[in-house]
Amino acid sequence: MTRSIRALGTILAALALAVTMGGSAGAAADRRAGELPASISLPDGFRPEGIATGAGPFAFISSMADGSIYRADLRTGRGAIISRGPGTPSLGMKLDSRGRLFVAGGTGGDARVVDSRTGRVLASYRLVTGPAFVNDVILTQNAAWFTDSTNPVLYKLPLRGGRLPDTVVRIPLTGDLEYGDGFNANGITPTPDGRGLIVVQSNTGGLFHVDPSGATRRVDLHGESLREGDGLLLRGRTLFAVQSHPPALTCLRTARDPCAPARAGSR
Repeated sequence: MTRSIRALGTILAALALAVTMGGSAGAAADRRAGELPASISLPDGFRPEGIATGAGPFAFISSMADGSIYRADLRTGRGAIISRGPGTPSLGMKLDSRGRLFVAGGTGGDARVVDSRTGRVLASYRLVTGPAFVNDVILTQNAAWFTDSTNPVLYKLPLRGGRLPDTVVRIPLTGDLEYGDGFNANGITPTPDGRGLIVVQSNTGGLFHVDPSGATRRVDLHGESLREGDGLLLRGRTLFAVQSHPPALTCLRTARDPCAPARAGSR
């Protein structure tokens, strides 16, 4: 689960792009003039996890090893580490229209916001003390939401007028989503109507509608399972779900009720 590319769906136009380890970081091999690179080399031991893109020609890749952020030019394949990590993992990431990267801190139990241009840490938040696995993040119109695969809670950063808050809001998860052994809440995305959230539970394969209050309702998958579900991406009324073991990309077509997607196919 934790080795998959969490924001896979955000770069559908670049799905063929491979990330390779070792060698000269940022070097694009066997590329003719004018062609886009087929691979991007990362530093040895980087352990890539999350990936995010925005309006520009750059991809941002997080490291499970030490939490560093690597910025790669998708036109050339070259890049460099722009932000050194805190020594704990960086996992899911999202980039907003202001060029700010919101980063989930995994076992560090934290989140931070990084300037994607300079690599400067704009804000850092202690989300929880004790065991944690802050796994993924989604941006809505007025907040950043983080999942925790260890603790049954969502962490909300209110973004009033785009301003970063001083503190985090902890919202306990109630209702149908019950935590068990292994990795629980993982990927997260807004509902089609934007009024709620959709979360996948990796260890059970369940999909859940989450109200902003934290109340959860199970989504009817008509007998199917998203076990080992990781990243989620909603495009229109189609939900893309990345499953990590074995690797798969599942497509769900939602009905008018955002809590009732119907299976459309997977591969």
